[in-house]
Amino acid sequence: MPTDISTSHVVNLENKRYLANLCQLSDITANDGEIFVTSLTGPCVKYFCNDSNILPNEYGCERDGKCFPLGDTYGVGCFRENILVAYILGCEFKSTCLSVNDTTSAGCQKYQCTKEGDSWTATYSLQVIEWGCAYQNRCVSEGESVPSGCNKFQCVRTVNNGETTLTMEFVQGGCERNGKCYPVGDSFTSGCIQRTCTLENGRIGYSLTSEGCMSRNSTCVNVGEILLDGCTSYLCVKIVDTTLTTYSLDIHEEKCEDLNHQCRTPGSFFPYEISGVLKPNCTCTVLPVSGIGYSCF
Repeated sequence: MPTDISTSHVVNLENKRYLANLCQLSDITANDGEIFVTSLTGPCVKYFCNDSNILPNEYGCERDGKCFPLGDTYGVGCFRENILVAYILGCEFKSTCLSVNDTTSAGCQKYQCTKEGDSWTATYSLQVIEWGCAYQNRCVSEGESVPSGCNKFQCVRTVNNGETTLTMEFVQGGCERNGKCYPVGDSFTSGCIQRTCTLENGRIGYSLTSEGCMSRNSTCVNVGEILLDGCTSYLCVKIVDTTLTTYSLDIHEEKCEDLNHQCRTPGSFFPYEISGVLKPNCTCTVLPVSGIGYSCF
């Protein structure tokens, strides 16, 4: 018996099957005039059944469970994407997007968003436009000097093998005395003690530069030096205790003075006058308490 192909004949073409006026695509069978979607292409691509012919009806993109039309663009940070292309637009910084020429700061550095190239080949990067050093809870600009007590420090930038280093370097120093600042080289004296503002091994302060003992005529005798007073010589010595440092002129050598005011070694004989009487043969001895003692024969 012949078959009526207008009602029951089946034609297969590119995975589409047409039966009478129905449309079938993937897992969907649609009636004539019906708009439908498939699980294969998702909810945002719609088809139209037209007398067994499947026609595209609407295209879109699914994002976060919603459909968006062709040409729609969305961004995450500086990343942009539409149905045609994904691209970068700006500089990414801490989850935000900076436009070209925008500036921002991080630490003591200031950055600017820059663009190189045109159109789709453009690249974006953050470039440092201002450098600075962190110092005492503040930012010091490159080349700027700041005081700290009687000293001065400067923010210096160095580049070594492409690596940038920022440091606060000592550029000028001084010493504090009586609430005032004095430059390196300043000296002051107290008694026979002299101190000088010095810079050594990166440390600055007043250092002891000379020390001595005060004599009876108010002159200073340096530690280790000998003072001759008459026929007695004195040695300046430094005595260091756990909490106190003192200086003392100790007797170094005692000699006798003869009639002609010449110094004689104890035990030698020489003329000497005792109670107004000239004695030709006298000598002297060093006594432990009273000092020099004379005797004549």
